[in-house]
Amino acid sequence: MIPELLLCLLALVLAPTDTLPGVEIPERIAASLDSGSRLLVEVQEGSGGAEWPYEGVYRVRAIPGDPKALVKGRVSIPIGYRVGGTGICAQAMFQAPGYATHPDRVEAVGKAIDFVCLSINDPRMSPDDYQGGYDVRGWGYIYGLRMLLAAHKADVVSESRTEKVSDTIDWFIAALDTIEIPRIGGWNYARQGGADQASPTSPFMTAPALIALFDAREQGFEETSCRSRGGLLRALAGAGEETAKERDARPSLRRGTVLLLLWIQLLRRGHRTSARDRARIRTQAAS
Repeated sequence: MIPELLLCLLALVLAPTDTLPGVEIPERIAASLDSGSRLLVEVQEGSGGAEWPYEGVYRVRAIPGDPKALVKGRVSIPIGYRVGGTGICAQAMFQAPGYATHPDRVEAVGKAIDFVCLSINDPRMSPDDYQGGYDVRGWGYIYGLRMLLAAHKADVVSESRTEKVSDTIDWFIAALDTIEIPRIGGWNYARQGGADQASPTSPFMTAPALIALFDAREQGFEETSCRSRGGLLRALAGAGEETAKERDARPSLRRGTVLLLLWIQLLRRGHRTSARDRARIRTQAAS
């Protein structure tokens, strides 16, 4: 499993970061992308038919207003899963070739953008009420943010939605700042202890969060005070004086492989790291 995962991650690192103009997509792949986009339009569900909820096994107590189709008994799909899955699918659709020539796809993405922007009003998405433990609202922050940033960059946001999208991007950035792991840096959907305690970092949650924050900075959105900003050392090797608990909370080198590869990818995209950070990463990798 680990070798296969590393091959996938290396492919991500070595892949171009933007679509190259003039590159022709093979017919078989183009057909698959078109088929996938048609399927996404057909299966869009949830509130106002605007969602593509991720359906993991984790559920939360339902509240009035949850779409009936997403409720079973007294529990429902968490709002973080609903926003995260919707963000992933919407981004896949508008980044597929020919998106703008299909009005039904444009409409589906518009509804998804509206849902993601409205989701921040759900009390279960509030970063102020975050208490740590097992909580997936952070997935909504990350993939909602990534989708809105990609839509903003690709100019697929209608003029009537521009202000709301920008406000929601700022909200997601601030929310990630609020729920970041104290002192250690990074994020984890399964925190050990409360929100104010150090906890192991989840590399595969921290990686997309950092990519989203770097993309936000590139597009001119306000930077946050995130401890992970400017590099991945906080999630890999910590910084400054640490307690034994905080030291134990740092991911091992193997668990940090995702972040090391991400660091390489960010370097390829032009993000700068200090000489001190580079030296510390080399030391960590050699240990």
